[in-house]
Amino acid sequence: MEASIIIPSTRTKGLKKTRESLLRQKTKFSYEIIVIKNLLPGQARNLGAKKASGKYLLFLDDDCIASKDWIEKNINFLKSRKNIGAVGGKIVGKSPKFFSRCTDYTNFWRQQNNQLRKTSQLYTASLAVKKEAFLKVSGFDEKAKVGEDVDFINKLEKYGYISWYNPEIVVLHNHKRDTLSKFLKYMYNNGLATGLYILKTHQRIALVRVLLPIFKQAYFLFIIPMAILYTGANLYLNFSSNWKIIFLMPFIFLGYLVYHLGIAVRLLKEIFQ
Repeated sequence: MEASIIIPSTRTKGLKKTRESLLRQKTKFSYEIIVIKNLLPGQARNLGAKKASGKYLLFLDDDCIASKDWIEKNINFLKSRKNIGAVGGKIVGKSPKFFSRCTDYTNFWRQQNNQLRKTSQLYTASLAVKKEAFLKVSGFDEKAKVGEDVDFINKLEKYGYISWYNPEIVVLHNHKRDTLSKFLKYMYNNGLATGLYILKTHQRIALVRVLLPIFKQAYFLFIIPMAILYTGANLYLNFSSNWKIIFLMPFIFLGYLVYHLGIAVRLLKEIFQ
């Protein structure tokens, strides 16, 4: 078996279309589909990896539809790069609605443009990794409610692996966050669930060690600066591939404000627990 496709699932309706897209694949590689239900994302993906018989692990979310060459391009790319950790694909929002695009470019902004590049952050909506590398870093953090994918890529980097973003690998993402309220609620809940968990797990970075105690006590002071920083980085990365992103920027900034507000509230709750 060449590939094991692992899908954590909590959405039955979306899962059917996800599986259908995998059964329509045009590929010379043998593959299996493993669905793990009703666990935290990291737990589900790790359990799927334990069950997997393939030498390549391909992770896909249950609200995504894989392009017909998704398996083929993932495996070919993993085979073509030395010391590769993982490869992530382009996550194209299915809905053209304004706030759906805001969600695409706010939460999934690192996998929107058309530039092949090395990266230290990828999302598991479309992610492929060699099983030997996955096992070497002990898979995903099972305690994380969100951000386990970012943490995973950081662990690969720690072990000397290089991860890539390849825009030729494409999934269609049907996230259904197409109104302002859905968009902002999603961003706030992500911040609330994440807190500083990812930073805490990577204190080997000197700047993180310096900032972490300050963030813990006074994160409300950093909400606006962090939102500006994220918005600027987003524009820098994606403008050359889609200049129309400029029209989304006010709401992207608002989304990041709400996200970092969620982080600040989480830290406040931790202080008073």
